[in-house]
Amino acid sequence: MRVCLAGAVFDFTLPRFLLLPGCLAIGCLAARGGEPVVPPHTTLQPVKLAKQSLAGRPVRIAADPQGGFLIAEASDEETSQAERAIPWLTDDLASTLPGHRGKLLEKWKDNTPRPRIGIPLRFLRFTDPDGDGVFDGKPLAAEPFKPAPEAPSAAICCVGKTVLLAASPNGWVIPTPDGKPTRLLDGFGLHTVTAGHGTQGLALGPDGRLYGVTGDQGFHFTAADGSVRSLPDQGCAFRMEMDGSGFEIYHRGLRNPRGIVFDASGNAFTVDAGSASGDPPRLIYLVEGGDSGWRLGYWALAGQRGSLELPKSHPQPWDAERLWETAGKSGAAYGVPPVAHLGGNPVAIAAHPGTGVLESEAGRILVCDDRADPSVSGILSLSVVPDGAGMKLADTRHLATGLTATDAVFTWDGRLLIADGPGKRLLTLDAGEHTFEVAAAKEAASLASQDFDAMDSKKLAGLLKHADLRIRLLSEVALSRKPDALAKFGEAIASSNPIERRHGIWGTGILARCGRGAPLPVTDGFAAIPEQETRVNAAKALVRLLKHTDAEVRAEALRMLADGPNRMAREADPLHPELNAKLGPVLAPEELPLAALLADESPRVRYYAAIAIGNLKAAGLYGAVCDFLTANNNADPYLRHAGAFALQHMVTSPLMLTGLENHASPAVRLGAAIALRGIGTADAAAFINDKDQAVAEESVRSVTDLDLPDSRLVVGFLLDEQPLRKWSPFAWRRIVHNAFRAGGPENAARLLKLAGNPSVPEDVQLETLRLCLQWKEPAPVNSLTGRWSPLPARDPAEMKSSLTAELVRLSKTGKPVRDEVEKLAKAHELKLPDPPSATPPAPGK
Repeated sequence: MRVCLAGAVFDFTLPRFLLLPGCLAIGCLAARGGEPVVPPHTTLQPVKLAKQSLAGRPVRIAADPQGGFLIAEASDEETSQAERAIPWLTDDLASTLPGHRGKLLEKWKDNTPRPRIGIPLRFLRFTDPDGDGVFDGKPLAAEPFKPAPEAPSAAICCVGKTVLLAASPNGWVIPTPDGKPTRLLDGFGLHTVTAGHGTQGLALGPDGRLYGVTGDQGFHFTAADGSVRSLPDQGCAFRMEMDGSGFEIYHRGLRNPRGIVFDASGNAFTVDAGSASGDPPRLIYLVEGGDSGWRLGYWALAGQRGSLELPKSHPQPWDAERLWETAGKSGAAYGVPPVAHLGGNPVAIAAHPGTGVLESEAGRILVCDDRADPSVSGILSLSVVPDGAGMKLADTRHLATGLTATDAVFTWDGRLLIADGPGKRLLTLDAGEHTFEVAAAKEAASLASQDFDAMDSKKLAGLLKHADLRIRLLSEVALSRKPDALAKFGEAIASSNPIERRHGIWGTGILARCGRGAPLPVTDGFAAIPEQETRVNAAKALVRLLKHTDAEVRAEALRMLADGPNRMAREADPLHPELNAKLGPVLAPEELPLAALLADESPRVRYYAAIAIGNLKAAGLYGAVCDFLTANNNADPYLRHAGAFALQHMVTSPLMLTGLENHASPAVRLGAAIALRGIGTADAAAFINDKDQAVAEESVRSVTDLDLPDSRLVVGFLLDEQPLRKWSPFAWRRIVHNAFRAGGPENAARLLKLAGNPSVPEDVQLETLRLCLQWKEPAPVNSLTGRWSPLPARDPAEMKSSLTAELVRLSKTGKPVRDEVEKLAKAHELKLPDPPSATPPAPGK
């Protein structure tokens, strides 16, 4: 890299892991004079706002199809988070239900201030009714928006005229500009210690569903069908129908995701913030059933060791096993790796919709990097391309530097609207006549304000090939509600235009899933009755595409089939045989060419074939999935995920997975271990004795992470092996903690035998003795996972008896192990014998 400073030219190479932060700082040198740097042929202009219409800083923005924009605004007031000790930390970690938080706030109301308490959050709609170029903001609705006071994060988006927004603890839908808000979500934001890690993104997905991302403040609520949706210690991507039904956790293990976007191929992405413990921010490809590895407890173990009375050097899984690493570098196999690491402080993500700004930005993803100082902040532009079954970062550059952007969205007429949070202002990046697809952008601005449901099916079908992705999605969803939707989607599928064809497949997928068009955001209280014939016919149309010559068509057809057929065809009704003829034929998964597609030349096809097998519960393809995992041999982590997903969801009993313990392929055994983790029963311990180290450690990891009481003792038995196996450093800790949590005199003896054992790492010996010290009253927070997981009080005699038997041997251990043994002996009122003398006594003495 060549840089000119003070007239001198310097050539140097930045380390790869510093490349993005370094490039950003260097790229901003020209902006130190106070003016942002933007691409040629573009101008950056402030949006004129009426006086006092924007009182706080904009944290999220959305383009209003009526010509204005919407803003989620937060106050600048923040309580310093410099104090590292949080006295209510254990109470907060124990907050796993919505009612817990209120009790916590009441209990600690007179104690140390909580971070960001008292920050007001408002949702505003900005319009220019008189056309003078000055936008005036008014509250989107006076009631009932009452976000939690310690949750300044928000999400806001428009789907046609419908406004969707969220701020912990709720999510709302406003069907029309003058409509009444209806609550869509509830029970978000269980924790106060991760202030701001709430819902920060909502978007319309390619399948006509609403997708969102939320952080590790967690959620817990009961869905309309009576089922419980709970994820109290991690963030996730979720999806649901536009009326709030069918809520699903899509991708878990996120920390603080800053928005969600889809590219033109329907792939979903987010950026996740680093935890300040050494891990970088990450660009994440969101996939069904995926896990990015983060848990709230890891933050507590890394940043709150004092509050938890832990040693300063106490490790936690996130860093010790590098769960945040890219492909091939993580110590765990159950998750999917991030696409790439990013520098700086990414706070928002946007995707080019196909029209707007410059042609050079088409198909790219934008990331707002806010480092507080404008001179080292800006907007990154990323090119992300397929890589096997996953994605990779092809190149990175800056779209703009020298400004602190907290969010950015494309307006309908092709400009980029930028929120400058610290400056409490909005900016537009405009390419004027150089705007990419300028005519289509102008048309999109005109179409966006119209009622798509009022358009006829011919017009909607024609818009499936529009240059703007947003117009295509709105047309696809509206077309799905028309009587001739299946025929129109069929015509689109037959098109030679790959964009039009893709939307035809997605629209057909909506029909296969719902049995009619996508649900309206707000209904009269009665759900639409699915049409079984429509479901089956749509599924048949998708099945025909599985032999298409275009691999992407095969992949998308599988993707849609994976979503619907298990909801698509009801079993025959013995009480009403006259109705059975109207149900149409049942699509049995075994009758589809899924086994052949598992060996397709395209990795994406193979990936979606495995996901489909899992969702369709195609148990008959058990052997084919094992062959699929064997062929991949852990080379592609996304294919490994898909194979494990298939095994987890297709089996009728965990015994079908534990029975693979003698399979010749370690990749199959690893896939089975991951699948058992997903099921979450005691069988997760089935592979702890596997001859392959990675498989055995993955099984131990599952038992520990899930804190499975019925499997702790089995893991503890590993300490009886002679000689002891050479486990990785953190696997040692997992085994020790399982024995400790299992309790009983046998495990007390097992743990004490580790002290002074030369084959056991010294730090593990010290950790073992630390746990032995709290044998009687274990700490309520699991010090390996950071989860609130209290154990009952135990009889100290269990430990004292074993300690008495080991005192002589333990007295011979060296420092610092002996120091800890001495503490343990003192706690049990025992005297540790003096260590043997280093030199023999002199004769006669």
